[in-house]
Amino acid sequence: MLSAVTTFEQSLYAAIVGFRAAHPALTPLVEVIANAYLVKGTFLCALVLLVGLDRHRRYLHGRQQYLAKVILGAIAVMAVARILQHALPHRDRPIAAFAPDGAWLWTDSSFPSDHGALMVYLATAVFLRNRIVGAFAIGWAAVVILLPRIYLGFHYPTDILVGGLLGAAGAVAFLNFRLSGRSAARLRLIEARAPAAIYALGLLFFYQLGTNFDDARQVAATSVAIVLDSGESEAQFAGQAAPPEAAAERGTGSAGLLLER
Repeated sequence: MLSAVTTFEQSLYAAIVGFRAAHPALTPLVEVIANAYLVKGTFLCALVLLVGLDRHRRYLHGRQQYLAKVILGAIAVMAVARILQHALPHRDRPIAAFAPDGAWLWTDSSFPSDHGALMVYLATAVFLRNRIVGAFAIGWAAVVILLPRIYLGFHYPTDILVGGLLGAAGAVAFLNFRLSGRSAARLRLIEARAPAAIYALGLLFFYQLGTNFDDARQVAATSVAIVLDSGESEAQFAGQAAPPEAAAERGTGSAGLLLER
């Protein structure tokens, strides 16, 4: 079944490539929309705040802790989506097959779409709070955010579909989760004691949320790469500097211990 779906999607994307070739003026516009955070996560975050802010300025503990749950759910949904991308078999993005010159930009697996998971999560969170604004948010996410990613070859439709289902399920689960009385009281205490710090951290978080955590992920990936590179360099230096006897001892040390046991 999966191979049949993949074949269908490859044929679909081949048709999209043909359409793009026939209408070259459309692609730059779609690229601008796909890369503009203002019309993607930032806009959906604004809708979350629109339906979630309390007129009494109780931003974390008011109205059933809506914003606190949105924050926790967003972190969980992104984490699960990224874990699935690494745990499931690797799936090349459509652009890797039809635009090999740009394939180096998309080395991570396309399934499921973490972009789709997060954007649908936000839209569903709005919908669960306000049906009218939420219906608009879902339509906006589908047409303005997700369809361009299929059109440009960033994802196959099933990447978006599964990511979207993950995001919707996460929103339903977290926003219907009831905090204990102790947790709610703790939120009230934290916000009452340090409101400025809470709002500053909230601003930073919603900025990252609106940009799909791109800055945070880039910093994390660069830090990991630096650590790994430094570790390899130290290992190579140690191997070159060590005398032959020490190198031989390192090579047989584990085997010697096993034999002694």
